[in-house]
Amino acid sequence: MKVYEVRTVYQKKDLVGVTNAYYYTVRPMRVLNKVMKGLSLVLGILFTVFSLIVIVGMLFFIPAFESEYRSYLIFSALFGATIWLLIGLRLLRKSNVPLARGLAWKNYQQKGEELRFRFDPYHFVQERSNARSEIEYRAILRVCEDIERFYLFDSPRTAFIVPKRDFQQGEPDEFRDFIARTTGKSVEYIK
Repeated sequence: MKVYEVRTVYQKKDLVGVTNAYYYTVRPMRVLNKVMKGLSLVLGILFTVFSLIVIVGMLFFIPAFESEYRSYLIFSALFGATIWLLIGLRLLRKSNVPLARGLAWKNYQQKGEELRFRFDPYHFVQERSNARSEIEYRAILRVCEDIERFYLFDSPRTAFIVPKRDFQQGEPDEFRDFIARTTGKSVEYIK
């Protein structure tokens, strides 16, 4: 009975990889996602630059207005520029540029925590310092692989990340065949 064991501590590139795997596996959405990411990036930059232009422009043009209207102008310009800036930053985050990927890592709560996987023919176990889960292979919806790791999706948006660098028992090449056989899912290679 072949058993595979992986002990890992997730790195930033592992979380970026699972995001890429998710978008790659949603086939009908691939082209649309690329277009939307590009559009979000362009609009985010435009909104952000426009808000900065308004703020800088305010410094030059405000002294030209009468003092009774100056406070209204300052308030409306700052309010408008703030709204445009927030929209621009939100669009930049939505575009999934490296800054947004860095935020995913920043928000990851288990940094530095060791994670253990043990795969046997019937189920696999995921263990952390304070939790243990047994997962049956039929719960896996999709299996993906890139050059550095495997992704076992248990829902459309979440996956178990199994880095190839951290196999303690078994080899990644053998694991690919094992996981395809036990889950009944073909392993999709992503670029």
